[in-house]
Amino acid sequence: MFEVLSYEVPSSVINNLCKNKELPISELKAAVPTESFVLLTCEAKGQSVLAHVEGGEKLIYMQTKDLEFQGWKPRDKEQTCYFWSLKNKMSTICFGSAGTGKTSIALAYGINRIFKEESKLVLCKPTVFVGNKSNAIAAVPGDERDKLGPYIDSYMPGLNKILGRSAEHYVFEWEEKGLLEFRAVELMRGQHFENCTLIIDEAQNLSLHELISVLSRVDESSRVIILGDPAQIDTGEKWNDTGLYLFADSEAVFYSDLTAMVRLQAQYRGPMAELCSEVLAEYNPVDEDDFIFGPFEI
Repeated sequence: MFEVLSYEVPSSVINNLCKNKELPISELKAAVPTESFVLLTCEAKGQSVLAHVEGGEKLIYMQTKDLEFQGWKPRDKEQTCYFWSLKNKMSTICFGSAGTGKTSIALAYGINRIFKEESKLVLCKPTVFVGNKSNAIAAVPGDERDKLGPYIDSYMPGLNKILGRSAEHYVFEWEEKGLLEFRAVELMRGQHFENCTLIIDEAQNLSLHELISVLSRVDESSRVIILGDPAQIDTGEKWNDTGLYLFADSEAVFYSDLTAMVRLQAQYRGPMAELCSEVLAEYNPVDEDDFIFGPFEI
């Protein structure tokens, strides 16, 4: 399920990958899940290297030095792959339960682009109430910004962790300058996003039509981060009927070099978040086979 798999290989394989920056997957002489990340090790030489499997055909060398966004650094190998994808791919799909860092890391990356490139940060989330299909766009009074208030608040803990006491000041300033936007999926018609970082949170609650409606409005100068937790679907859909699953499972995504997918597993929020994840896994299990996307496995 998009775990980082480890393989013991001869030193020559690691040396060739580091030298040439890519390597035919046949060099591993092992069955490797497609579109995944792998850790290659040679215990005899004390060597290890991370690589990304692309198109089921080749390994891409991952340069993991200096992976840092606003002081945030990877805390495990899965997060390292997540950081690398954010830096190197046009779009990243990250699966993980609450507390694994998927949203905070995405925010750190988007904020880093604001400071370094004055690239706009667009935060998008389905306006779905927990447990049902209703949304708040019509129900909450006010304009779009007012209606999105509760959803904007859900991003504030992450923004506070990254920006500290100045978070509210930066949010106000960036909104005034047009560098930060909060958008509802329902109001994406007619939008066009250039030179931005678009974060789509809670994407497991989107239909394929809704997800495509958002992604099709992003130009090549932008980066897209799609976040989802298969164990917390609020629309009543089964996991493999959701837009996130159907998009990730598509043949087009499989053969594209624009996207990488990773699953974060380690909990960093605390023991209660970990306990909740265990309870969800017990009563609402996601079949691991459902995460082996497509008929393209080796």
